[in-house]
Amino acid sequence: MEVTFRIRRQSDRAAPPYCQTYQVDLDPRLTVLDGLHYLQWYVDGTLAFRRNCRNVICGSCGMRINHKAGLACQVSLEKVARQGVVEIAPLGNFPVIKDLIVDLTPFWQDLRRVDPCLAPLAQPSLQTPAQRAQVATAANCILCGACYSACNVKEVNSHFVGPHALARAQRVLQDNRDSKTTARLQQYHHQDFVWGCTRCWQCNEVCPVGVQPLDRITEIKQTLLQDRNTKVTTAVRHRRLLLALVKRSGWLDEARFALALVNWWSVLPLGLRLLAVGKFPFPWHFQPSRGRTQVEELVELLSRRQQTP
Repeated sequence: MEVTFRIRRQSDRAAPPYCQTYQVDLDPRLTVLDGLHYLQWYVDGTLAFRRNCRNVICGSCGMRINHKAGLACQVSLEKVARQGVVEIAPLGNFPVIKDLIVDLTPFWQDLRRVDPCLAPLAQPSLQTPAQRAQVATAANCILCGACYSACNVKEVNSHFVGPHALARAQRVLQDNRDSKTTARLQQYHHQDFVWGCTRCWQCNEVCPVGVQPLDRITEIKQTLLQDRNTKVTTAVRHRRLLLALVKRSGWLDEARFALALVNWWSVLPLGLRLLAVGKFPFPWHFQPSRGRTQVEELVELLSRRQQTP
């Protein structure tokens, strides 16, 4: 199979990136990592990238393959070679050291911010299989950086800790052997932690081992929303008001939602722009959904399920 590799390269931190093309004949059953090895060993020894286990265990070979973050050792050439072409670039949201090697320093710094290690209880505590199951998915994280690369929030907000850190936060938060649950909840109840997530789904889309970081973030949010001691912030009011309006009308009354959530002076400029283009949602134009009774029953059913131990 004739394969064309288009690789984004960079000679050092300060140098501008450029694209280099390689054309080779390879077995389509090989992985992208095998292809990069072939290029490095037989075509261009200056090509730089990380790798280690080659078995989706270590997470070292993270990169963007056809614009999607993933592990080069997990993806076969026949699945990604669109018309014989594979585009490869370093992970996003990281400074580039050289070629496909990125500086992971901010990644590890953000992980430390969630205090990812257990704080043991004064007395040793056992863990049942059911309790272990609550943290098993998050514990599978191999810290490859794919979710961090795909995170839209991280791209625009450097203070956001990232999906990898919050997945690990859920792992320690739900562990019955940890002694810092209350302190962790207070820490994660912040715009730079769980409430900074915009639920874009990209982290779930690219995770190579099924950790589903967005789901883990949602679990922390649910814990905060169900805790009566949680401080009421705009994020908490946003979710409670959204649920109340949908439950009452069957779908969202956007005008009532905006006016009830924030100071109406702050949304006045936006309202005027919407009015100018004929898109202002006048409250008297809103009509409840014909299926609002079923929606109300569904919301109540889910609420009861969440309250059941």
